[in-house]
Amino acid sequence: MYLEDLDPKGRFLKSMTTGWLNFFKKLDRSVYKEARFEISDTTVADHVGYPVPVLESGHAIDISVVMKLVPTSGLELVFKRNTVRIGSIWVPANTTAYTVVTQGTFEAKNLQLKENDVLTMQITQSDGTINAGGVAVATLRWIAE
Repeated sequence: MYLEDLDPKGRFLKSMTTGWLNFFKKLDRSVYKEARFEISDTTVADHVGYPVPVLESGHAIDISVVMKLVPTSGLELVFKRNTVRIGSIWVPANTTAYTVVTQGTFEAKNLQLKENDVLTMQITQSDGTINAGGVAVATLRWIAE
């Protein structure tokens, strides 16, 4: 017996059609990927954190930020692909720590990320907080295809 012979709950698929088998195989490969940026210094800057390579092509789905500290003024983060702006997110002043902010926007509908693209992030507006333990975590997610 192989993994291909099992449904998602581990049951043997003796009577399942080929179409359903292919559907479950494709579903299994369709996974979320992400570029995560740990931010410990919110000084306005072009390159924050390390560049993140896209290892699997896919369709961008969301941008989120979790603040570890309460910002005293708004924080704007801009995401870039190969130095071209692809999306941004705004975190309002006084956002409670450990709140997920998910109102990020992309520059284009159905944004496709390609294998070997390089993702970077910049801070365009902030209060300039610096904390060795971290100020925020920003994440851009996509579904690998």
